[in-house]
Amino acid sequence: MRAAHRTTAALRARSAPGAAALLAALLAAGCLQAPGPPSLPAGLSPSPPTLVISQGNALFTATAGGVAPPPQNLTGSVGPGVLFSGTAPDSPVNAAVTYATGAGWLQATISGSSYSFDLELAADPAGLAAGIYQATVTVTGSGSIAPTSASVTLAVGAAGTRILEVARANVGIGLDPTPVTATVLGAGGPPLVALEDPASGNWVFVGVPQGPVELRVESIPQLGAAESVLVDTDADLVDLGAVDLAGRLQAPPDGPATAIFDWHGLQPWATATDSIQLYAPDPRVSARFVPAVLSDGATTTTDVWYPWTSPALTPIDTLYVAQMRASPLGAGGDVATTVVAVGSLTGVDLADICAQEPTCAAAVPMPPVVLAAPPSTGSLPIDWRTASFEAALPPPGAATGSHRIAVAALPGDAAAVWTVPPPEALANRAAGLTLLELDRTAPAADHDDGVVTWGRFLAAPWVEELVASYSFAPSGAAAGSGPALTDEVFVVAPVASWTGPILPGVSMVTSPTIAGSSAFSSQTGVGLTPAIAWGAPVTGTPTSYRVVVEQVVSAASPVPISVAAEFVTTATSVAVPAGILQVGSSYAVGFTARVSSADRPTTAPWATGATEADATVWSGVFTP
Repeated sequence: MRAAHRTTAALRARSAPGAAALLAALLAAGCLQAPGPPSLPAGLSPSPPTLVISQGNALFTATAGGVAPPPQNLTGSVGPGVLFSGTAPDSPVNAAVTYATGAGWLQATISGSSYSFDLELAADPAGLAAGIYQATVTVTGSGSIAPTSASVTLAVGAAGTRILEVARANVGIGLDPTPVTATVLGAGGPPLVALEDPASGNWVFVGVPQGPVELRVESIPQLGAAESVLVDTDADLVDLGAVDLAGRLQAPPDGPATAIFDWHGLQPWATATDSIQLYAPDPRVSARFVPAVLSDGATTTTDVWYPWTSPALTPIDTLYVAQMRASPLGAGGDVATTVVAVGSLTGVDLADICAQEPTCAAAVPMPPVVLAAPPSTGSLPIDWRTASFEAALPPPGAATGSHRIAVAALPGDAAAVWTVPPPEALANRAAGLTLLELDRTAPAADHDDGVVTWGRFLAAPWVEELVASYSFAPSGAAAGSGPALTDEVFVVAPVASWTGPILPGVSMVTSPTIAGSSAFSSQTGVGLTPAIAWGAPVTGTPTSYRVVVEQVVSAASPVPISVAAEFVTTATSVAVPAGILQVGSSYAVGFTARVSSADRPTTAPWATGATEADATVWSGVFTP
């Protein structure tokens, strides 16, 4: 108590001159102890504060005899040490340049202090020959502040060449991250290898020949075969978007989340015709299943497919649920599947359904699903010119073709242009939340179904798109042997802008050849670098061509294994580069003619919009 009394007295001593006197009074009262030397855990020594810079590397590009590239500005400050003593953080800073290659081409200007400084770097290629030049900029403070440094590279291309930059959001970053390489193949000369810009993460090529070149991006898988994407371009900037080579190379190592659903508000269940559709705004999260019977209060256990480990996937908290019903449409033999009841689950983060990857150890109960009839309807006259679709592809032979029309709701703007490749299912616009499906078996005569309606319940920014397609597996595919290569023609456009009869927008390429012989015939010994060529379609004017070289099991069983290469071009021929085809393997080529107002094959090869038409035809099997 006496110590407490002395403390109170000291605090009341207003006559003490400032904080120093107050501290002295507290120490004298025995309430505080004077600080001693700091103690550290065993094995840890004090360290000084260290200067920290925003970017440890910088890249400049130029051409010999050309203009200097724009300056780059880095920022920095002092970072904390561990129980340091010495110079205060706010002190003068200096920058010095040392050269590993060349001299005098880099100027470093620093302003500010160690607390916060700006470092401007300016590179000048004047007088430099083509080549790679490197230097180090060291920033120092005063006293005990530790210095920092940045590595600077100046890449100079030969006079008369150009610089090509490749924007690449998550290229090669898939469910199983796969390293990738990028090269440019020009007319003559060795391949050019990409430099990576530390500021943007983009690939940059210097010394690129003027005119068209071939950009090659290749995966380096730990297992399986490599895949190459080859883009013909004469542009100075190419946007690859999020090219997921790993996910396209092999089946993604993700799995379904097993969930228990509690159903309420269903329409009376028709066992032979009803099904349940699950869909989230990310079309990779979906399921379609057919319970034997379902009624109010019943529960079902099903798998919701989810790409668990995709780093680019935004958490999803809404799951849409629809009860679907199939029924005959008119006298033409068409079968229409429409939405009869809808609902949604909110506040559900599908990423948290289970903790184990790639599959769940146990089913997880979901909140009750309450469905109701769609609040409104959509409609469209269906004048279906199926004969024109069948004429856009070769005769199916012994295969059975099928026609389909679907109206699907997709999240997004009808005028939007996606510059990243959509998920595989979305590429043909079949992965939206299906509102209507019409199916017809080929061969089929043209038929007018009149005005067809469907349940509508999603407002903007959802857009309704119509997809009309005709497809079949070529007769060379062995029945029941697995997934088959499929010849297909389809057209897609927003429902709001669709008028007139439903017709294909483009037909297949004409007279395709591999190594000079008809692509439709099986071949052996075409070599490791065969030329692939084709003619323009009879119907439509393509904005680009996509040529896929697919490795298959064998000529007797042309089941796809993996994509060896994919070409994006506006020309009517490509040459397979060395290193793609392997002796002892079998391959087939898919030729796709595309018509799209959003197509930008030389600058954004994966750009796609809400209106598009494609026609794909597959070759016979060949071996090198």
